[in-house]
Amino acid sequence: MVLLSLPYREMPPAKPIIYDAKRRDMSKLLEAYPEGADLFLVCEVHGGKPRPSVSWYLESQNIHASTEVRETQGPGGETNVVTISNVTVKALTRRHHHAKLSCRANNTQLAPPPTTTVVIELNMRPLKVEILGKDQILSAGKTYDVRCQSTGSRPPAVLTWWKSSKQLKGQKKNDGVSLQFTPTVEDEGKFLVCRAENPKLPEAGIEDRWKLRVHCKYQVE
Repeated sequence: MVLLSLPYREMPPAKPIIYDAKRRDMSKLLEAYPEGADLFLVCEVHGGKPRPSVSWYLESQNIHASTEVRETQGPGGETNVVTISNVTVKALTRRHHHAKLSCRANNTQLAPPPTTTVVIELNMRPLKVEILGKDQILSAGKTYDVRCQSTGSRPPAVLTWWKSSKQLKGQKKNDGVSLQFTPTVEDEGKFLVCRAENPKLPEAGIEDRWKLRVHCKYQVE
């Protein structure tokens, strides 16, 4: 009796699928994550002979991840193998914005490994807000065009004007927001405030304050 050994046949794994913590397919999801948050993702790879080695890359850097293998029985009695790898990118910073995060499934040197890549999008807090021309002394009764600008926020910050606890109506400009402000003698020593808030990160608002110096304009009869 002669025993024949069948040649071993390599089979490539399926293309990796990347899910978020809510098990949403990241390739079909457009979502920005808050600056400072942790990003948890799951990579699932079905099949492959031999079983693939699954790895994560942030741009070109290999990052640590945990991996497990699950086996299920198919309707015909066949064994289905799924390799699952979890990764957490802690404390997302601005350098992660638009960074590429890839999951690779490698089980052969004969072909490039199937790879799925997602691009990290961030909502970012404003870094700076500034009232322009704060060094000037104001004259009571005269109208001034006061401007405020902010940088660093994504999406762009919403800028609002305040005097004491009262919100003032400003006008949006391409490079910020302006305010037609007519001070009175009573405004001496009060603060004019420009506040910058990212609507996606309302707790990360910042403000610039201008302590008003107002001179009275006397009339001589």
